[in-house]
Amino acid sequence: MVISRKQSIKDILVELKKRGSLTRDESRACYAIVRYNGRTYESGGVVEVVKGRQSAEITIKQFEARQSSEDRQVGWRYFLEKSKLMAGTDPAEATHLRQMELEIRESEALAGRSPTQSGRASYS
Repeated sequence: MVISRKQSIKDILVELKKRGSLTRDESRACYAIVRYNGRTYESGGVVEVVKGRQSAEITIKQFEARQSSEDRQVGWRYFLEKSKLMAGTDPAEATHLRQMELEIRESEALAGRSPTQSGRASYS
């Protein structure tokens, strides 16, 4: 979906509704919006945690609309990640907690254990 700076939130919601309804899980789950550089693979961290997939998609479009062309040209993008974090979590804290979770999953993978063996579900 392409969004212009002049497009209203109402227009965005109408367009998202045309795509089809969300599952109950998607509307209740929290999503971390993560900034990353697609050219250098550098993480910019979590910029916001929101509840509901539609809200998360709208928020990403708002970030993209405010993004400078220079910022985008050097490779900075945003993506959604389903998260166990609460909506409204401080971005610095969310980034720290997300990084800890990634490190735990990586160490378990290196040790040959799957995330489900340790009692956690994967985010795939």
